[in-house]
Amino acid sequence: MDRSQCSYIVKREMPKLTKLLGVQFWVITVTYEPIADSKIISTCDRQYPQQKAVINIDPGKHRTEAEILHSLRHELIHILLSPFDVYRTLAAANFEPNTPMAKVESASWALSLELSVLAVERIFDWGIAAQDLEETQWRSLFDSPDPE
Repeated sequence: MDRSQCSYIVKREMPKLTKLLGVQFWVITVTYEPIADSKIISTCDRQYPQQKAVINIDPGKHRTEAEILHSLRHELIHILLSPFDVYRTLAAANFEPNTPMAKVESASWALSLELSVLAVERIFDWGIAAQDLEETQWRSLFDSPDPE
């Protein structure tokens, strides 16, 4: 897919997806650059304290709108889970770089994070988003009560 098509889809869907995931207050920049690693199609760099993130989607590795939206949602879920980045930063600071323990921590972190993102994706694919609820029912689930 070309960069302009990818950008159009992301700009159209970003407000809805960020609100759905509760990350609409983050400052999120999306770039569309090639990613050298053939196994990686999109990335997300997060700065939790500043609540800023950069998502990169490689347009050349996406063929359809559904693939773009899946990557966008996946990276937004990483933002949703970013409070765990704080824990990881503090925990990893206790390991000497390139030691066996640091490598175990890094591999454990990567696997745990991706499994957590997958779990949230499944909630949307098979759980709450798969329910046949009327829009008004959805709205009542997420609306805040009016202050009295």
